[in-house]
Amino acid sequence: MKDEAETAGQIIATGHEPATERLRTLLSTVHHMDAARYVEDSKIHEMVAVVMEESWGVCEAYILQTTLHIAQVIEAGALRRPQPKGRAFET
Repeated sequence: MKDEAETAGQIIATGHEPATERLRTLLSTVHHMDAARYVEDSKIHEMVAVVMEESWGVCEAYILQTTLHIAQVIEAGALRRPQPKGRAFET
C-alpha cells in the first residue's frame, strides 16, 4: 500500500496540470488514501498506532515523502507569491 501511495503522489506531482490543480489533487489523494487505509481498517489503524509509538522514523519517512511531493509541485514555478498591488504595500 505504501508503494501505491508513493507512486500516486509522484505521478500527481510531476503531472502536466497547473500547479494549483496538482497541489489540490495531491493533498486530496493523500487524504483519501490515508483515510481508506488507516481509518476504515481497524487492524491497520492499530498497527499504525503501534508504529507511531515504537518506530517514529517510519512516520518521519512518510511525512518526508509527502513533503517532497508537495515541494515538487511548488518548485515547478507555477505557484508564486502574489505581488501586492497599490501604494499601500510599497515602502
